Amino acid sequence: MNKKLFFILPISALLFAGCGSKKEEKIEALPDDEVKLTGEQMKQISLDTARLQEEITDLQLSGRVDFNQDDVLPVFGFASGNVLEVNASLGDHVAKGQVLAIVRSGDLGNYLSQYNQAKGQVALNKRNMDVAEELYKTKVYSQLQVLNAKITYNASVDNLKQYETYLKTYGISDSSKAAPDYKITAPVNGFVIQKSINKGMNLLPGSNNNYFTLSSLSTVWIKANLYEEDLQQVKEGDSVNVQVFALPDTVFKGVISKINYVLDSSSGTLQARIVLNNPGQLLKPNMLAEVKVHIDGHCKAIAVPKDAVVLYENVYYVMVRRRDNVFERKAVKLKNCSGGVCYIAAGIGPGDVVVNKGAIYVLGQ
Repeated sequence: MNKKLFFILPISALLFAGCGSKKEEKIEALPDDEVKLTGEQMKQISLDTARLQEEITDLQLSGRVDFNQDDVLPVFGFASGNVLEVNASLGDHVAKGQVLAIVRSGDLGNYLSQYNQAKGQVALNKRNMDVAEELYKTKVYSQLQVLNAKITYNASVDNLKQYETYLKTYGISDSSKAAPDYKITAPVNGFVIQKSINKGMNLLPGSNNNYFTLSSLSTVWIKANLYEEDLQQVKEGDSVNVQVFALPDTVFKGVISKINYVLDSSSGTLQARIVLNNPGQLLKPNMLAEVKVHIDGHCKAIAVPKDAVVLYENVYYVMVRRRDNVFERKAVKLKNCSGGVCYIAAGIGPGDVVVNKGAIYVLGQ
C-alpha cells in the first residue's frame, strides 16, 4: 500500500499567496490502510454488501453410483433344459417382449405331448357324451349312463385346462404352433444390468433362477460414505451436489433420501442414499462419485462474495468502502467458504460495502 503524504507548501509560496497569487489547495492525506480510486478505476470494480445470513457449509463425502433398487426387475426362467441361444449381453438395452434367450426344454416337450393327449381325450369324451344323449332318447341308455358320460367329459376338460395353464407359464398360447423351446422374454424396456445365463448351459429342473436383471436407469442411487463423527451434521432431506470423475463439468443436484444407520464394520462408515434423475443415462452403476452435502449450521454469520476476500501474506483481507471512492483494507477472520460465499467471523460488520470484482487490484494500489 503506497503511503499518502501531505504536500506542505514552502513559506515563500505562502507569502506570494498573500500578495494576490492564487491559493494552492492541499491534497488529502490518507492512512496507510486506505486507498482512493479515480473515476476510471471505479468503473473497473463492482461492489457488494456484507449481509448477516444463515451459514451454509459443505461436507464432502465419497460415494459410488448404484442401481435404483426400486427400479430393478429380475427375469426368471421356469424351464429346465439346454440353452440354445442368448440374445442379450450385459449393458444392452432391450425392449418389452424381446427374446433374451431360448431353452430347449424336455419339460416343455412333455407338457406339449400331454396337452395334445388331453385335447384328444376331450374330443373323444365329447363324442361319447353326444352318443349317450342320443341313445338315452331311444331308451337304449339309462339316465345314469348319460350322467357318467358328462362327468367323464367335464373331467377331461378340466385336465386340458390344467395343461393350458402350464403352457401359458412358458409363454405359449397357441399350442398348434408351439415347439419344445422355451423363450425367456423381457417383461419391460430396460438395460441388462445382470446376466447369469450362457449358450450351452444346462438348466436344472426346479431352479427358477434369475437369469437376467433389468433396470431403466432413468433414476439411480448414489451411496455416499458417512463417518460417525459427521452423523450429527447430516440429516435426511439435506441438499447435495454430486459429481462423478467421468463427467467433471456436470453437477447433479439431489437430496439425501435415506441414511442407513447400520455401521459397516470394515469401512467404519454408514451409507447415505441419494436418488438422482438420470437423463440420457449419463450416470452408470459403479462410477465413483464426490458428494457435497450442504449443511445448514442453524447459526448466522456475515457473508460476502468469495471474490471479495483476498489472501495476502497469510492474512485474509476485504476492501471496505469508507467514502464514495475511498476504500480501507480490513483484515478479517474467515470461518469458511461455500458455494461462492465466504463467512466472516470478525473484521467487518453487516451493511459494510465491499469490493467484489477487482478486490485484488484495489488491495494492490
